[in-house]
Amino acid sequence: MTQLHRKTSTRRAPDAQRRTRPKASHDFLAPLVLDAVSSTVMEELAAHLRPTKLNFATLELALLHHAREVIAATDSNRRRFSGTAGRDRLHAFMRHWLAAFLQREHPVIYRRLPARYAVGEPLR
Repeated sequence: MTQLHRKTSTRRAPDAQRRTRPKASHDFLAPLVLDAVSSTVMEELAAHLRPTKLNFATLELALLHHAREVIAATDSNRRRFSGTAGRDRLHAFMRHWLAAFLQREHPVIYRRLPARYAVGEPLR
């Protein structure tokens, strides 16, 4: 059996303090996940509402801003939206927030959505 690393010493030099790999930061990963989820939700909405004069780019920016504020608000929100289950939950919440915005600002467009969209179900 071949040794890959030769053990030289168990003592560490003072300048070579224990170096651990930094944990993945939510602040680093969140923008990637938020961008991906918001793009998916907006593409889903655009396909369902075609044709419409709704400005999807502006709407997506507003959705991203709202999601960042909600997630940053508390530690429990950061935990709630982390991991794979959190990503799925984020999809549902973004649909919910988007439906609320459309109901308030564009009620005619909102009425074109299925009722279950407001509780986070995907458009079919």
